[in-house]
Amino acid sequence: MLDNPLQQASSPGLVARNLVVAYGRGDTVLHNVSFQAKPGRITALLGPNGSGKSTSIHALLELVPCAAGEVLLDDRPIGPQLNQFVGFCADDLPLPVLLTGREYIEFCLDLRGLKVKREQTDELFAALRLLQAADRLISGYSHGMKRKLQLIANVIHRPKLLILDEPFRGLDPETAAVLRRLLVGYANNGAIVLVSTHDLAVTQSLCDDVVILGDGVVLASSAVADVLLEGRYASLEDAFLDITGLEAEVGDSAFSFLNAVGASGSGQSND
Repeated sequence: MLDNPLQQASSPGLVARNLVVAYGRGDTVLHNVSFQAKPGRITALLGPNGSGKSTSIHALLELVPCAAGEVLLDDRPIGPQLNQFVGFCADDLPLPVLLTGREYIEFCLDLRGLKVKREQTDELFAALRLLQAADRLISGYSHGMKRKLQLIANVIHRPKLLILDEPFRGLDPETAAVLRRLLVGYANNGAIVLVSTHDLAVTQSLCDDVVILGDGVVLASSAVADVLLEGRYASLEDAFLDITGLEAEVGDSAFSFLNAVGASGSGQSND
């Protein structure tokens, strides 16, 4: 295992400062986006579809170029640190199905120029109940097994920063519960965990901090507890709908749908 201990909570962690990203002929997707994700805490990146969550993550990982702004990890540019100190679990990442689970982990380690003893790899497989499937082709893995394999590949080098895009999508309750405990434990060891998700219930129960995006700008950035302690909102969902301006749309849609259901379910016919 690499000897790169996780950072302590006193470090600044991940800092995104005034990120500007434009696609095509200058269509700006991110407008001076700034936020921080601290060591020892789980930060949620929230927002409606098209709000800039995925683009923000891609900007952090230098997968898309920024027209302006900077990304720092412990006060240093993140770029040179990506290979050694960052793990990224993408949403629905296609995996090489003709490799076994073990071969895939070895492949990921090779890309980072690392070597890990088989015993250490087996410990991670066993912890996630994948050891019996380690030497089976990935083509025979379920969705949950693939997500577990992806997690192993991205924590085996003990990154300071772990980024997960929709990590709970499609998981069965047992796997989701295991993942929640793993993320909490990893953060408690001093790592920075950044989760992009649409699941507000999971965010409220799991995450320490929240960054809410809308139309490429940061609408709110706060501790989850502070949002709820304000007393204005009964839940994070209420806060999210209010902050993003979606409350009226959600109410109108629900009202219209229920009216339509009521009309069609009345037993009357227009024929």
